[in-house]
Amino acid sequence: MRISVIIPAYNVEAFLGEAIESVLNQTHPVDEVIVVDDGSTDRTADIAESFGTPVYVLRQDNAGPSAARNHALDHAAGDFIAFLDADDLWEPQKLERQIAYLTAHPEVGSVASSFLKFGAVPYPQIVETVDAKLLRLGPIDFLSSTRVHQSTLVCRRGVVRSIRYPKHISDAEDTIYTALLRTQAPIGAVEEVLMRRREHPGQATKTPNQFRRGVEARISWAQTNHKLLGVASAEDIVTAIYQGAVEDVMAGYWNRDVAMFRNRRDQLLKIWPQHEPVSKDLQRALPPPFLLHLKDFFDAWWHAVRK
Repeated sequence: MRISVIIPAYNVEAFLGEAIESVLNQTHPVDEVIVVDDGSTDRTADIAESFGTPVYVLRQDNAGPSAARNHALDHAAGDFIAFLDADDLWEPQKLERQIAYLTAHPEVGSVASSFLKFGAVPYPQIVETVDAKLLRLGPIDFLSSTRVHQSTLVCRRGVVRSIRYPKHISDAEDTIYTALLRTQAPIGAVEEVLMRRREHPGQATKTPNQFRRGVEARISWAQTNHKLLGVASAEDIVTAIYQGAVEDVMAGYWNRDVAMFRNRRDQLLKIWPQHEPVSKDLQRALPPPFLLHLKDFFDAWWHAVRK
């Protein structure tokens, strides 16, 4: 039972070594770690090559994360394929827990996990959870909202063999790919936190208007490729994507990241369909952040008292 790990990498010399070490320190050993150097201009490739076997480096001209992951998929030999972004980290038991889940659930093609967001101030530590309801979701559900993170996924080779990341898309390629995975087989969940996502100013998700571009990219892709998801009309998918975008906006607020909430809300309102009424969630008056933090304090106190 061979395991291949795919890491796309572009100018990540500050983080790549730590990411690779988190793979090599797994309680379930890996057979190959494929790092795709996507035309980096720093020491990214040198750092990866310094580890030696089982780390292998594939080089390509800068073409984006989709092309990098597809390049690796063409070379991966594992029975299971796992993905890791070069600035993220795995907990030591990640592969052990997820391979055990897939072994126990042969009908499931891929499995995600909960994860922790971490980083320097002002980024808070936030846990993003997944649970068993993932099994009940269909391809449209995974396309409409970011329900799993790519660095949490472990997939059976048979599931990834027939699909590839969409070309020429760099803002929502992972969400689209997850929806395509779901067309092959159900996606399961290990609720345990098994990955840590590093939040830092230089990452792709922190670029201006990235949230808006991601929504627009998914809509554009769905209008052309909706039949790949088993849907006759693109209209239903587009509606679901807007609804999912509202959920993603609100998640920023309920996670106490008010700056992210306001930024994403403004981006979404700029592209909201003129013929559709604006979601009430985007218009309603929300309590100030300090009240939410006060609620957190009393909730924690009440939980402690009840114990």
